[in-house]
Amino acid sequence: MARYEFADATCAGSSQALCSADTFFDLGMMYSTGRLVAPDLVSAHKWFNIAAMRGNAKAVRHRIESAAEIAAAEIVLSLCMGCPCRLSVPSGEQAHAAHFRARSAR
Repeated sequence: MARYEFADATCAGSSQALCSADTFFDLGMMYSTGRLVAPDLVSAHKWFNIAAMRGNAKAVRHRIESAAEIAAAEIVLSLCMGCPCRLSVPSGEQAHAAHFRARSAR
């Protein structure tokens, strides 16, 4: 499977089909149902969130449903996993932690 995290960060050099909201929605469905991968609601929430931000209306409902089944800390984790700032510097974990603290302080 392709590493869509990198494609999502810039979508440079990729076909628009790889970057479409429907593609990310399909990934969310794959992880939420366990089709071809082990079920993982945190990853499903991440993909539904990305799809929703790109305009997929069905993803909004599925994101809400998956969020109802995971802990608040897991929701934060899924949002962190889908955050482009993780990819902006080599030490993505540190960059994301700083980004999250800055957003929380607002």
